[in-house]
Amino acid sequence: MPAPDLQSIDAAQMDYVLDLRTVLKAVLKWSWIAVIFTLIGVVYGTLETAKFVPEYTAKIVIAPQSPKGNTAGSLQPARGNGLTTTLLTALGNPGAESGGMFGRLRFAFKSQQLARRLDEQYSLSQEIFAGRWDVEKGVWKTAVSVEPTFFEQLDIYLHQDQANILGTEALAMAVGGMVKFEPIKKTQFWEISVSHTDRDTALRRLKIIFSAADQLLRQQDREKMLEQIAFLRTRTEKSDLAGFRAAIFGALIQQEKNLHMIDSDLIYSADIVEPAFASEMKSKPNLMKTILVPAVGGGFVGLVLVLLVSVFLRE
Repeated sequence: MPAPDLQSIDAAQMDYVLDLRTVLKAVLKWSWIAVIFTLIGVVYGTLETAKFVPEYTAKIVIAPQSPKGNTAGSLQPARGNGLTTTLLTALGNPGAESGGMFGRLRFAFKSQQLARRLDEQYSLSQEIFAGRWDVEKGVWKTAVSVEPTFFEQLDIYLHQDQANILGTEALAMAVGGMVKFEPIKKTQFWEISVSHTDRDTALRRLKIIFSAADQLLRQQDREKMLEQIAFLRTRTEKSDLAGFRAAIFGALIQQEKNLHMIDSDLIYSADIVEPAFASEMKSKPNLMKTILVPAVGGGFVGLVLVLLVSVFLRE
């Protein structure tokens, strides 16, 4: 068997060796491509920053309640004999249901029950979707049939054309997107906020939405507690065992006390750490995100293209 030609093998392998000096020269030669893409990123980021609309933010700081508790220490623990305690535990604390009061509060802000309440009490949908409300006739304006744009046709084709449907569900989605929950670092507190271009509007919306959500949870728990009280009264009348009847009566008294606490004027769903207020300073864009990130992204894309061009010319 003849020995392989080492010189021919080395020559063949050299064809696949990428000379870094050659690549570096090509990169320097075509670096203007990366510069152009970087400038495009800067221009795009600047234009997007210019579109930013400064807003005022209204905030309220709360301390979530323990899943075992309720209103600011309101619902009292069970007292009495062991059977009474067992009965109260079986009935459950309305404010300590799955997820705890805080979980229920967060869900309430995007619920249709809250949206319906806000519409009935404050006509909030007419305010949020003011452009679609006919003040003179008191009805929603009918969408004008015009030739749809390319993007509107694309939405129709992709079954995304739901923006014109107004109602309770649309208001619930709007309120859920408007209200922001943010944990405060190094504390157990949470900040609930609403932003708007008008400072008074932001504060008013935060107050009415939080108040309506609080009243919704209060009403739900009150109705459940009334059902429990009615059940205990029925069992008291029907029970023949003196000891069991006394235990039911003790549970009934405890639930009556808790019902009085639910009907108090205290905030029901959370402990207020800082009452609602509106910041005097407007929000501002984060230039690191709006300009620097597009610029770096554009420069990276440009650099990749330069490397591809360099390798292509090398081949």
